[in-house]
Order: sequence, then structure tokens, then C-alpha cells
Amino acid sequence: PNAHVVASDNSSEERERAIRHAQAQGLSARVSIEPIDLADLHVFAHLAETGEELEACPAVDVVTCSLGLFMLPPSQQEGCLRGIHALLKPGGVLVASVWEQMPLLTLGAASIGKALGRASLPLPYAATSLGGGRADSLLCAAGFVPTTCRAHNAVHALPLRLGRHCTDAWLLGLMAYLPAIAELSTRPEHSGVFARARAAFDQEAALAGYVNSSEEVTVPLQWRMLCVRRPIDD
Repeated sequence: PNAHVVASDNSSEERERAIRHAQAQGLSARVSIEPIDLADLHVFAHLAETGEELEACPAVDVVTCSLGLFMLPPSQQEGCLRGIHALLKPGGVLVASVWEQMPLLTLGAASIGKALGRASLPLPYAATSLGGGRADSLLCAAGFVPTTCRAHNAVHALPLRLGRHCTDAWLLGLMAYLPAIAELSTRPEHSGVFARARAAFDQEAALAGYVNSSEEVTVPLQWRMLCVRRPIDD
């Protein structure tokens, strides 16, 4: 009951919504919503530099990260995990979810390629780079050890329901690509790219078998749970 929670999201709109929700629930004194840079956690954590070592304020019991680590380039992922390790008290726990299968990005890539009439845009993220058990070596290198609970490396299904394909499903399906599409749409040779992307998304979703008899689009995603801790004697 006396815990203090610091939460974040990569969307400023989501952070503002969370602030309003915390205020409405009377939790503003114990819930802070802050922008957090996953690639530079020591700034957020107020780490003090001692020689070449970084010492964290030992106040964090648990860090959770819901499907966010994949947004970092693979070269920055171990550094982020080391930053989380430094935040935690000895014995503190990191619980994270990572993508195991992310066909939504593949679907988006195929749709954009069809809309452009050429090879698609590059995937915006290496979405499954930490799936398949590949996170374990990075977690170990960052100083973590597995917890004794069976949740670590458990794989779960996530049927992502995007809604009816004739309405806004394509906006969710192509969300990762929308900034690039918006930039392309300003070029005369790509005028109408939004309409073509929407039509292509509907076609590709149907071909992949993601549209049911009610014309609802559901993409079968999978995610993996990671549950590790900083050693007590660390």
C-alpha cells in the first residue's frame, strides 16, 4: 500500500491519459508518469558516477516492461538491460514481455509493398529479436539470473483483434508504418498511397486467412514472458 510507482509510455498522449487516470483515482502522490528513455536509463534513475562505475539509488523492487524492448536497436538492448539491472535492489525482479511471433509487421510490409508497387519499406523494428529464448544470453550478460517461477520463457497466444476490415483495422495493422506512409504521401509520385495501402491491407489480410465470416480482422500474435532477478548477493 505504500509503494511508489513510476510508469511511462513511448506515446505522449498515453502518458497524459495515464496522468489523468491517476488523478481521477486519487493516486497522484504515489503514481508518477514520466518520459523514460530506454537507451539512457541512468539519467532517469539519478545514477551517481563513481570512477568508472555507476551506482543506482537502491530503491526499485520491480521493473516491468510490456513489449517495449524490441523498439531498441539490437545493439542497444544489452545496455538497456544493464541499466535496468542497475536500477534494481539486490533481489529485485524484472518482468518483461517480448514478441515471439509478430506477423502484423509482415502483413504491413506486404501491404506497403503492394501500395508502392515495389519492394516494401524496411521493417521498423526487429520485433522478434528477443524471442525464441534469445533474450537469455543478453539477460545473463547484463547480470540477471532466472527466477524460480515457471513463468520465465513461457509463450502465450495473443489474438490481436483489429476490428472490421472495412473500417479502421488497416490503421492499427499499419500503425508502425504510418509515419513513413505520411512522408511518402507528400511526394507527387506517391499521391494516393494511403488509399492504396488500405486496399492492399484488406487484400493481404484476407489472403493470410485473418478475416473471418463477420469480416473482422484477427492477427495471431505470440509473446514470451521473461522473469529474472538481480542476484541477492550482487
